[in-house]
Amino acid sequence: LGNIDLPDGSMDRVACLAGLHHQERKIDFFHEARRILRPGGRLAVADVLERSPPARFLNGPVDRYSDLGHDGMFLEPGQFSALMAEAGFTGIEERLETYCWQFRDAAEMVSFCHSLFRMVKARPEDVEREIHRYFAVIPNKRGLGMEWSLVYASGTKPGEPAANG
Repeated sequence: LGNIDLPDGSMDRVACLAGLHHQERKIDFFHEARRILRPGGRLAVADVLERSPPARFLNGPVDRYSDLGHDGMFLEPGQFSALMAEAGFTGIEERLETYCWQFRDAAEMVSFCHSLFRMVKARPEDVEREIHRYFAVIPNKRGLGMEWSLVYASGTKPGEPAANG
């Protein structure tokens, strides 16, 4: 993420969803995003907040039960804003969002998490136990909602966008 093979000023929008917690030098991505954005271009990022239930789940059960392991370096509150400001972005907004992943039933929820997080060393009952250990699972009229959260931030590369021709 610190060396994106795109020309300078070639993008109107850049986004990164849950990839930065795997990068030690996060600032490198923000400099690269600014480099490849046109003036007036927008950057949007989202990732897991340090010490949140998703962070503990990913570096706990996912680390133990995945064939790849998981050693995320998660974000502190305000870190996205600081990184964006350091890289020269303006109009920065950051917020923590909590929402529910919706499933028909427990079996679908377990299958989704087992697959998404590559928890190949876990039995379905292990995955279900860990989900309930880390997250609120909320019955509703559509089935079950599993609480998840990410910190979101956005900013703009300074300058006026080029006029459309």
